[in-house]
Amino acid sequence: MAWLFGSSKRAVRQRVAREHNGTIVQARGGGAVVLVPRGRWYIVFDFDTPEGSPPNPFFGERQATRIGVPFTCRIPFVWSLRRRPIVGDAISRQRRKLEPEGEDALDGFLRRLESELKPPAIPLGYGDFDYEFNIDTNDEDRLRELLADADLRRSLQALPSVSLKATRDDEWFDLITEGQTEDLAMLYCQLDGTVKDNALLRDLSRLLETIVGRMASMGVAEPARTERYLEAGLPPDADEAGTP
Repeated sequence: MAWLFGSSKRAVRQRVAREHNGTIVQARGGGAVVLVPRGRWYIVFDFDTPEGSPPNPFFGERQATRIGVPFTCRIPFVWSLRRRPIVGDAISRQRRKLEPEGEDALDGFLRRLESELKPPAIPLGYGDFDYEFNIDTNDEDRLRELLADADLRRSLQALPSVSLKATRDDEWFDLITEGQTEDLAMLYCQLDGTVKDNALLRDLSRLLETIVGRMASMGVAEPARTERYLEAGLPPDADEAGTP
C-alpha cells in the first residue's frame, strides 16, 4: 500500500539524510529534523511542521514541510514572500504562456497588470514579480538589493506555491534551537504536506543557500553555530524512537 499512501515521515527523513549526507537530530516536542552541512551553512529539513491553518475537523492538524537555514543576524532585517492566492497563480500561468513570445508580449502583460490591479503594497520595481507575490519587510531597500539578481527572481517565480521567510521571531525554529542566542534567525520555505520529491527538496535547499549567501555578502547574515545539535544526532537509518 506504500504506492497509495506514500512513505512515512520517518522513512522520508532517513532517505533525505542518506541522499544529502545529513544527520537526523531529535527536536524539542518529540519530533526530529534532518541537519545537512552545506559549505558554511547547515540546511534543516523538517517534515513535522504544523501547517498553521485551522485543523481539519475530520483529519486533524494538517502538516507541512519546511526547509531552513539558521544564521546569525548581524542586522535586524526580516522579510517574507508568498505567491498571492488566485491572482499570483494566474500571473504565473500567464507569464509562462507568454515567455516564448518574447519581451514585447511580457511588457504588454505588465502594462495590463498595472492598469487592472492595485499597486503592490511594497513596490520593489521588479515588474510582474511585485504583483505575483505578497511581500513584507522591515527594510525595503535591503530587500530590493537582495532580489536585484534577475536569475534569483526567476528561480523564485518558478517555484510551486511556497512561502519564504527570513525571521528572528518564529515558534518553529525555537523548537529546534533551544538555548541559542537572541541574534539567531532562520531563512526558510514552507510547502503543504510531506514533500517526498528529492529533486524539489534539493533545488529548494540550493536556492535557500544562494539567498542566505547573498544576505551574507550584504553584511546581514553569517553562519550560525549548530555543532551542538550534531552531538545529539542519529545515523540516517536510526529507529528514531517516539517519532512517526
